[in-house]
Amino acid sequence: MASITRHVKPAASQCIRPAVILAVLTALSVPLNMWIGRGLTLSTDELVWFMLSPDLDLSNSLHPYVGHLILTSKVLYKAIFETIGPEYWVIRLAACLVLVAVVWILYRLLSRYCGEWPALLIALVVLFFSGDPAHVFHGNGITVLGSVGCGLFALLMLSERRTARSVLACLALCLGVVTYSQALPFLVGAAVFLIASRRFRDLWVPAVPFFLYFIWWVWASSLPQSSEGSLEPWRIYMLPVWGFRATGAVLDNIFRLPDSLGGVQTALGLLLAAVLF
Repeated sequence: MASITRHVKPAASQCIRPAVILAVLTALSVPLNMWIGRGLTLSTDELVWFMLSPDLDLSNSLHPYVGHLILTSKVLYKAIFETIGPEYWVIRLAACLVLVAVVWILYRLLSRYCGEWPALLIALVVLFFSGDPAHVFHGNGITVLGSVGCGLFALLMLSERRTARSVLACLALCLGVVTYSQALPFLVGAAVFLIASRRFRDLWVPAVPFFLYFIWWVWASSLPQSSEGSLEPWRIYMLPVWGFRATGAVLDNIFRLPDSLGGVQTALGLLLAAVLF
């Protein structure tokens, strides 16, 4: 008997992949971001960088700004001001693209551990429901988002046991720590991940950027203005509080809680942590 083959149409969930949805939404997010932030101009930080850019040299680039090492942002802003001029839409567009890159790196990283659909949901929260709109719609988001993106990229590279990827992870962490201090927690995260994975030989990956940052911190502490907004390592015990507060800020932004519930962000972060763990 002749066999009869049936052509079964694939389910909609199989046709529409999470990566396709994310690609469409990230493409739409760029013009949406530019439209929402229309009319914005240089922030206070960016005005300072604009005034400092004509005399910026290597030494001034390494000087701390409010206690932070922001070498990448100082050099990038100087390059933009000297080549294109203070065209703020260019800076804002660069910040939008950095946000898109962070979202995609986060999606790729989470897909390895919790699947594509949960990773998509979390990536969309970061893309559209940020708890820090000042660093999403202003150009200086390049600083904060860029350092976070470097840290996430390093963790993504470390998810595979390959020497080339370990080198890329180390370079990403080095770029992150010279961009902003938000990359420092990723040094701890990378070290914990490597120790938990019993990859002790790869501990040089977070060690190199740590020692580079430590050398800079010792040098910066000797500067006359080092006491103004300087980094205070002994406040590391506050990291869990800041983490809970940041998580609560995202939940607050999603559900639009009433203003009368002031100071509830830390409690929301603790509640979410209790539900997850």
